[in-house]
Amino acid sequence: KNTDNASVQAQLNDLLINGKIDFIFTVAPQIYDELNYHILFKEKMFLILSNDSPLCLSHKAGDNLDLSLLSETPFILMRHGNNLRTLSEHILSDAKLSPKVIIESQSMDVCFQMAAHRLGATIVPDTLYYFHKYRKKAQAFPMKTEYDRAIAIAYRKNMYLPFIMTEFIRIAANNLM
Repeated sequence: KNTDNASVQAQLNDLLINGKIDFIFTVAPQIYDELNYHILFKEKMFLILSNDSPLCLSHKAGDNLDLSLLSETPFILMRHGNNLRTLSEHILSDAKLSPKVIIESQSMDVCFQMAAHRLGATIVPDTLYYFHKYRKKAQAFPMKTEYDRAIAIAYRKNMYLPFIMTEFIRIAANNLM
């Protein structure tokens, strides 16, 4: 059974479109004509480096870092099939980087921890960075806003939305980020 993130997302979209489930939470939603999307919030992407990384000695957290400075830096990325991996590759490609990926993981947390412990660089969303227990061991450099990704609730178009579901969406929208 293939359980990579892309496959799981496709299965969830199929279940939703076919009326087997009422809604899903989705990241950077693919737009299906059969679905409505209610954007809850957007995540900003950060490049993460250990505090004692040479680049952190010459740049402050929050600076817009020239990614070409990372040409010799190893990377720790999510496994293929994950939305964050696709986005990371897009960011690095736009910067004309072909980094050496030394570790692939299914966990953003693992990628962050390894970067915080100076094994390489990684790219994670702000929602992970701001609440991570190793945040003080790392510096975060923001990516361009064009790389932000949306977190949304998706549900079928023309579906009757019961009060409880409307309230759930309202509460989620008001309490998430």
